[in-house]
Amino acid sequence: MGDSLHCRNTLVLNTPTPTLPPIHTDVLIIGAGPVGLFQVFELGLLGLSCHLIDPLPRPGGQCIELYASKPIYDIPGLPACTGQELIERLLTQIKPFNAPFHGGQLVTQIETLLQPVAQDGDQDTSQSATQDPSAPRFLVSTASGLVFAVKAVVLACGVGAFLPRPLVSLGVEPWVGRGVFYGDIQEHLQQYRQQHPPREVWVVGGDEAALSVALQSLETLEDWAAKHNTGGEPPAQVTLIHRREQLVAPKGLIDQFNNRLASSVRAGPQAVKLRFLHGQITALEAPGTPDLEALEALEAFDASRGHELSKPMCLTWVDAALQSHTARVDLVSVNLGLSPQLGPVSEWGLAMKKKQVTVNTEDFSTDCEGVFAVGDINTYPGKKKLILSGFHEATLAAYGIAKRVFQTDKIPFEYTTASPRLHERLGLAPKRPD
Repeated sequence: MGDSLHCRNTLVLNTPTPTLPPIHTDVLIIGAGPVGLFQVFELGLLGLSCHLIDPLPRPGGQCIELYASKPIYDIPGLPACTGQELIERLLTQIKPFNAPFHGGQLVTQIETLLQPVAQDGDQDTSQSATQDPSAPRFLVSTASGLVFAVKAVVLACGVGAFLPRPLVSLGVEPWVGRGVFYGDIQEHLQQYRQQHPPREVWVVGGDEAALSVALQSLETLEDWAAKHNTGGEPPAQVTLIHRREQLVAPKGLIDQFNNRLASSVRAGPQAVKLRFLHGQITALEAPGTPDLEALEALEAFDASRGHELSKPMCLTWVDAALQSHTARVDLVSVNLGLSPQLGPVSEWGLAMKKKQVTVNTEDFSTDCEGVFAVGDINTYPGKKKLILSGFHEATLAAYGIAKRVFQTDKIPFEYTTASPRLHERLGLAPKRPD
């Protein structure tokens, strides 16, 4: 069906066999930071459809994860704005183009197609269809099984994929996705309690994200307890465990957390509890079950329930005095921050220099025809890692992509101030009659 991205190798990292048909679009943008979002805008102006994909659950990239509340002073026309404000403005700007965002998706394979992937309902498998220059050129797969059939790919993944820092504990791997989750767990908590109410929820970490998850989980369990008769069972409990005594979060959030801790101490015996432990989780296992049997039990449990839920786990943790303790737990949320990792990009056979993709500055194409790179992921003589530089790169890349998709060098250059065509695409003017 196809060959590797650059005729050197095709990366496959435990990619599931897809069960759904490929998603067809003109362009797939890998990375939803500010440059990836602006790429949507520039492609939309030229009449190209696209989808956005990112390992993070929400768009924004570094702007949201590293400096959401910190000021940025070098965005043209904005004397100062925070990372959060910039992303909100960019999301507003690209609304007219309705580009779907797929969060929590890590791209593992880009395959060069030798023949097009048929759209739903297409019956044409003739030689003319196979040679159609506008047919999809790439099949892009993610670790969770999503597949995209596209004509061009834009790498806008910054310094790499921002992936959660893992919980380093013995026996944790079989539980990831079955009781141990990275980040927010509210959706899993809602699903879990449809089977039976969770009693023990642990949150690992001491930053803003960890405190937010702990407080949200507490509210969810309190809501459950208020609506259901627990039959005299012990009250549910949310435990925040952090390797340091000091929490690192906005003062208002820390005050809120401490107030809930104090009120939990004063609450009655049947109230949902909140507690804070200074320590680290060292091991996870199924209660009284050897590792192999535990894994088989997990697989049977998953198959019977049809979703990512777990039987109670037994965890071991040590306190500041290195004393060991055990506890039975229903759900664990891990919030140890994010770390940038180049990840699969380094295995796709693209020409690279010092862990960055080399590009042609005429249109920011890579040495693989149809693959473009913008923002911090690329390098070229005189490269400056600035957001405004990425915006420039995205503009030129859009024209290069349009030439490829429309199979012409004559891409009209128009100004948004005066072009009826661009006004129509931006939703500023009624559609012109055909």
